[in-house]
Amino acid sequence: DALDWRRLPAVSCTPCTFVAKETAERIIMSVTPEQAASIEDCFMLFDKDSDGALTPSEFKTSVRALGSIGGFPTEADLDAYIQQSGGGNVTKAAFKSIMERRVTAFNQAGGVESFFAQTENPFKVLDMKSTGSVSASELKNVLITLADKLSEAEYDKLLQITGVTADGSGNLDYNELYSKMQTLLSSK
Repeated sequence: DALDWRRLPAVSCTPCTFVAKETAERIIMSVTPEQAASIEDCFMLFDKDSDGALTPSEFKTSVRALGSIGGFPTEADLDAYIQQSGGGNVTKAAFKSIMERRVTAFNQAGGVESFFAQTENPFKVLDMKSTGSVSASELKNVLITLADKLSEAEYDKLLQITGVTADGSGNLDYNELYSKMQTLLSSK
């Protein structure tokens, strides 16, 4: 039977919340070697000064970047992780622990396909200014570099299949992209 994430003690009620430590210790971790490598790669990518810790800003961006394997957290979830990690910079060990728990809970909740079918637009986390669009190059970088990595050809195919194109300033309407992806997933 799949783990029912709604019954786990957590910071909030979203499916990808930080599972309480004592509960997480009872869960059999289901992080694949590829997911573990993505977590490691993401930490190294965002630890810009190579000091072995992420600033709160770097931490938030890195967790969002791993959304395809760990879900897309709310701002409140991210703030709670930072507080649970001591309120300042997040060490590599703490980052790994948080992400392994997120990935495990996300896998148990149905993964990215289930997430896209049931959740608010995950691309919204990349839209820091609430403009309704994201940089096409930033989205491409996240999708081909982190988590379940797409090749450049797969990224281009995604845009081709959905028919979404960048505007004159290089931005994509992420609501349009998400809507078309949901339509494609529901027609499977």
